[in-house]
Amino acid sequence: MLDGLHHVWRAAEILAAGDAGLRERLKAVRAPLRLALAQPDQWPPDLLSVARSIERIIGERGAIDPLEVMGNDLARQVAEDLLSLAVDVQALFARERSQETTPVSVAIPSVEECWQLAEA
Repeated sequence: MLDGLHHVWRAAEILAAGDAGLRERLKAVRAPLRLALAQPDQWPPDLLSVARSIERIIGERGAIDPLEVMGNDLARQVAEDLLSLAVDVQALFARERSQETTPVSVAIPSVEECWQLAEA
């Protein structure tokens, strides 16, 4: 389980990079999110539901890009939701890893810490 979910963390890294505007970064996370969603059997149902909701909001449909017409507040909320999803996925990796080996301490950043990095 969890093969392919590392793409969610890659999406969070893109969001946190801060080398482009928020909408451009959200456009860039489409590809890793699609890659992660390509293996739905790898997802716990609750996280899969969140990931699909994010994909529905930012996914391209037809001639109009939803990110081009999205308000700033919604764009920020979607970014926060994706960062939160990445933290949840990281925690899932850590839990699964701890079940396979001896317990390890993993520092998982909060959503606020991720967002501060993204705004920097």
